[in-house]
Amino acid sequence: MFDEPTPPNNPGQVEDIFAQAAPPASAGRQQPPPASPLKPVVPQPTSDIAPISFESEPPSRRWLLWVGIGVLVLVVAAGGAWFWWSRSSQPAPAITEQPVLEETTPQLQPELTEPAPAVTGDIDGDGLTDTEEQALGTDPRRADSDEDGLFDREESVIYKSNPLKFDSDGDSFGDGQEVQNGYSPIGPGRLLELPMSP
Repeated sequence: MFDEPTPPNNPGQVEDIFAQAAPPASAGRQQPPPASPLKPVVPQPTSDIAPISFESEPPSRRWLLWVGIGVLVLVVAAGGAWFWWSRSSQPAPAITEQPVLEETTPQLQPELTEPAPAVTGDIDGDGLTDTEEQALGTDPRRADSDEDGLFDREESVIYKSNPLKFDSDGDSFGDGQEVQNGYSPIGPGRLLELPMSP
């Protein structure tokens, strides 16, 4: 391929690439031998039996077939009609009217209630209601108005001391300190027994 001389530069001619190839062995095409006729695989019957024809049935039997089909259709239709009629002819359940009951609301008797006592709270939780603290002149928001260590109720109800004075008897000891040590906050002497609250 590379050994061949370079072709002349002639654009008018086309190079034949098969020019140096070997010519074919035979120039003509051979015809295949003629085929022999094929024999059928299924042999043809040799007897003279005529094929069965459905049209050869006598016309009277065909008429009988149509009559049988018609009777069957009538029986099915009659059965369906009887079934439908028997279901629809059943009596419907009787609807009985029930008397309408009038709803009456019972007359409510007004409840006799006693007026609720005036609730006066105890904001500071010292045992005296706020109205009692206003009557005594103490602070309803502070449990110990004079800050002597005793609640306002303890001073006014139990020990009978002044809830507005730090030292009710004037002996330079606070009322809470005197009670804690067993002394009377309203004068000389000791507390022998703690009085019970009423």
